[in-house]
Amino acid sequence: MKRSRLSIYLLLALLILLLAFPAAAGAYAARSSGGTIPGYGIARSSGQVQWSSGGSSGWLQPSTPSKPPAPPVQPPEPATPEEPEEPETPATPPPGEAVELNPQERELFDLVNRERVSRGLAPLQLDARLTYLARLKSQDMADRNYFAHQSPTYGSSGDMLRNAGYKFSLAAENIGMGGSIKAIFNAFMNSSGHRNKIVSSRYTHTGVGVVYKPGRGYLVTQLFVKPR
Repeated sequence: MKRSRLSIYLLLALLILLLAFPAAAGAYAARSSGGTIPGYGIARSSGQVQWSSGGSSGWLQPSTPSKPPAPPVQPPEPATPEEPEEPETPATPPPGEAVELNPQERELFDLVNRERVSRGLAPLQLDARLTYLARLKSQDMADRNYFAHQSPTYGSSGDMLRNAGYKFSLAAENIGMGGSIKAIFNAFMNSSGHRNKIVSSRYTHTGVGVVYKPGRGYLVTQLFVKPR
């Protein structure tokens, strides 16, 4: 009688367990029968994640790892300041032939003649021999590191002309130094002595020589002459 009651109690307990905890009951049943347990879990394999639920299962791809931060961008190297363009000295033509001016020489020549024409004066004629001598003087100032009308090599502008065999009745010289031809021309025009040569009707021919020396800038010589 007592064994019958105990069996009834066990069956009731098992029924309550089945109704209240089906997963636990399944585990109990699996242990009893050696079968699989329906439930939830994860397992890693070959970089994937396996899931299972209620008898179904599958594989989840892991999220792609974020890329490492890019290395900081190095600031560019500062640009090296460029020196102003050094004028090219064209080959000197024989006397009496046309002369080709470099850009800086052409700029000064045009500025001077525009100023003359604006005052009702005839433009100066470009002379190949005077241009050759003006270039020699500018180069001499660059090579010997001086800035003066009196050259240690050629003497005064009159000496230079006479030694070159150039015949003249009047001669004068402007010399200048600066960072641009326009600035040098403005300095000429702001000086009465230099300006008077530029706008004088007594001179008819001119020669212009411009060279560039780093640290000093453009060195300019302009000769004003009335040939004889």
